[in-house]
Amino acid sequence: MAQRRLARFYSHFCARTDTLLLDFMATPQSSYMTVGRTPANRLIAYSRGFLVNRLFHLWGEFCRSLVVASAIGGCLTLGGQVVTRAPNVRRRSDIPGAIRERAIVGPGLRWEDPSWTSARVDRLQLANQQQVKLGIASAPYDDLRRVRHFVVHANRHTRADFDVIARRYALFGVGPHDLLLHRLPGGGTVLEGWVRDFQNAAFNATL
Repeated sequence: MAQRRLARFYSHFCARTDTLLLDFMATPQSSYMTVGRTPANRLIAYSRGFLVNRLFHLWGEFCRSLVVASAIGGCLTLGGQVVTRAPNVRRRSDIPGAIRERAIVGPGLRWEDPSWTSARVDRLQLANQQQVKLGIASAPYDDLRRVRHFVVHANRHTRADFDVIARRYALFGVGPHDLLLHRLPGGGTVLEGWVRDFQNAAFNATL
């Protein structure tokens, strides 16, 4: 009888991203104060922008945890199915060799990228590989990636990628702060929409 449930990874991801949203909404809209010689508005914008980086890494952690647990087997999906052990994995330490990487964490690993992760899922031959791949593919990863890369590595190339996303919302000449706060037709912000979409993707991947 399965002792573990994939639902715990979904619930953990939702709890962490809900906290991220609370931090996002708790950040002041603006301030006329200065901290040292830096206007507080600029610090606020930085704080909001780096929440995108936080979401990026939380998604990667979820994908890695889901794939590793599925490879080891003995878990129940949200739909109540038992995930059997991957055929080329006898123990956790076999996973790096099966996915042709030196480890499951560390530099060069891109679990947040659905295409990269799907290739590792194929190599592992997961029992639930179809559901995992369908779920993670439904996440708005490319939008998040373009904005995150501009936040973390601002240059003319990442700015061009960022502007592709901004123009989709009819925003021109704005920064990550303004994009994340932009209100969608339903009333929520762009970041709120992304978080909900990622949570839905996590749910679908664990079904």
